[in-house]
Amino acid sequence: MAPGQFSSEDIERMRAVLEQHDSATGKGPGVVREFDLNNPPKEPYRHQEYPKMVYDHATQAHRVVNSPREEKAALAEGWKLEAYPRDRVAALTPEERADAAEIERLDAVARQKKVR
Repeated sequence: MAPGQFSSEDIERMRAVLEQHDSATGKGPGVVREFDLNNPPKEPYRHQEYPKMVYDHATQAHRVVNSPREEKAALAEGWKLEAYPRDRVAALTPEERADAAEIERLDAVARQKKVR
């Protein structure tokens, strides 16, 4: 059919169909996508094995490794994958001990809440 063969009703009907399609798919020239600066779109979490931390229990130091090769080298040097043992709390200052107690209290409260 040539463009002159469509009636005005046919043209309006086609425009309505296109507009409905554009609004349903979220695409097209007439569709405005809103963007909220206070709540931007979030990408889903994707687990990445590296970077990873390794720990030196003797000096209570930590180091970041970025590859399996670096991790293997750090483990060969005596670094550990496990974090410092909990007896480290005994060596804390009173302020640090109060902070650690508050963290444990908040952790216990968070774990008691039921996930819906």
